[in-house]
Amino acid sequence: MQGFLTDWTFTPSPQSFLTYLSRTKSRLFGPGARPDFEIIRPFEAANRWNILFLYAPDGQLTDSQVYSIERFHELSGAFAIIAAIPQECALPKMFKRADALIRKELPGFDFSAYTIAVEQLAARSPGARAFIQNDSVLGPFGHIDRMIAAAPWDLTGFLASAAIENHIQSFAFVLQDVTPARLEALRPVLFESHALDHYRDVVNLQETRLARVAADSMSVGAYWFEGSSNAVELSLGTALLRKLRPLPAQEIATLDPSLVRPVELLEEGFPFVKRSLFTRNGHLADRVELIAALDRLGHPTASL
Repeated sequence: MQGFLTDWTFTPSPQSFLTYLSRTKSRLFGPGARPDFEIIRPFEAANRWNILFLYAPDGQLTDSQVYSIERFHELSGAFAIIAAIPQECALPKMFKRADALIRKELPGFDFSAYTIAVEQLAARSPGARAFIQNDSVLGPFGHIDRMIAAAPWDLTGFLASAAIENHIQSFAFVLQDVTPARLEALRPVLFESHALDHYRDVVNLQETRLARVAADSMSVGAYWFEGSSNAVELSLGTALLRKLRPLPAQEIATLDPSLVRPVELLEEGFPFVKRSLFTRNGHLADRVELIAALDRLGHPTASL
């Protein structure tokens, strides 16, 4: 696909002064209490775990979440669900398909669930390979089992971007040989004593730093990399003006291929579609074309 690198080994890139300022703000004002969690069915020893994080604030699953559960249930290895769902809500019957199940409090975004997952694996299934996905994407589709089994790096992303700095997009990744030592190496982004509860703080301090932190002690790479996605980053002056006069979402530029080229990616074998293409980022893709592609993949589209 034009503009893409495949089988890209991570190389670090410098952060801009604007990124430095934004991250400093996140460090000062972002940390909050780590969400509590309840182990309903514990992790046990297995060679591979497939871990799905679901956000269900009203206790109800969407058609897309149900589809993801069904696909995870079909994958090789053991299956775990970590669900952000209120204590007063009954757990969905679909959760019975999971070998391990954890209910966590709503705050903390996906990285608070990732932290729980890696901690549990390091303690209860050391040495396992982990495929971890959140529900910000639809899927997985296609030959995902094969991709997980063949993941060539210690930390393998599916899509990497140069936005903010070279990084692996954290909606899904494969982590090899999850041990206590590997957990400790990732503690700069898998926080032990606190969590972040604002999207920008998570992007600043966890998602965009994950690959660089991991690369200090392990191999890191991604199946696809878009290296021009930082071309639309704002200057400091423009960013300050945007604070005073915010643009509508439709006028904010992005080169993120998962948002602007989703059907092309699917045709190349990419196994996900960003859910935001049917909500806040719906203006970035051809809805009719995207629905047709999802229909061909067997994903339910009526609710989208």
